[in-house]
Amino acid sequence: MSDKLVIALRLPDKKPSDLKFGEMAELFKQFANLLKGSKDNFGYLQEGSIYVGSPPLDSEEYKVAIDQILHSDGGDLDQYLSKHLDWGNAQIGVHREGESPKQMKVLRSIGNVIKPKKFKQNDTLRGRVNRINTSSESHSVGITFINGFKISAKIALDDVNTLKTYLGTNTLIDFSGVATYSYGEAYELYLEDFKLNSYEALEEDSIEKWISDFVGFGRSGWQDLDDPYKTLEDERLP
Repeated sequence: MSDKLVIALRLPDKKPSDLKFGEMAELFKQFANLLKGSKDNFGYLQEGSIYVGSPPLDSEEYKVAIDQILHSDGGDLDQYLSKHLDWGNAQIGVHREGESPKQMKVLRSIGNVIKPKKFKQNDTLRGRVNRINTSSESHSVGITFINGFKISAKIALDDVNTLKTYLGTNTLIDFSGVATYSYGEAYELYLEDFKLNSYEALEEDSIEKWISDFVGFGRSGWQDLDDPYKTLEDERLP
């Protein structure tokens, strides 16, 4: 018996001939996403129920695949299968090369997925430009927000050259627009989409500029000091 292992997806209540071409194609696509970093080429398709299998994986390839599978709960494959409840509760398992997929050891079951709730609101989020994409039909900017979310938003042609000047820099920008958020049972917000309406780059600040402003607008008498920063160091800094 071979030492190589095969990852298998089982749909208990359907045969391949029950599914449309588009449904099979999407199923293959989502299953292949679980195998990224190992081998994502086609292994087999077998009837009984529907069994879709990976090619045989060696130990290192299996470690990569198994980590992704065990952390894929609620992911794209689960979301897709939740639209087809009549296919039955799917299972992802593993069997040795040469064994029947009916002998697979179940790693994870995919039941009904609770769809996240969504809402929209006007929002201003701070972040940096990480990408500019242009084409004859549309233009977009990739944004990395300081809260960790990354998003792509459509922009007008006039904005392309302006935002390009901030690409690859540390300049922070306030992006204002309509944000679409989703949340599940734990009420953790996830940014689904962002329709950009306007933006404003923030001026870079420094302690020298801060002191200059403080002296200019303050009423503490600091404006009369020859070296306000030295006084600040002596009085307040350890």
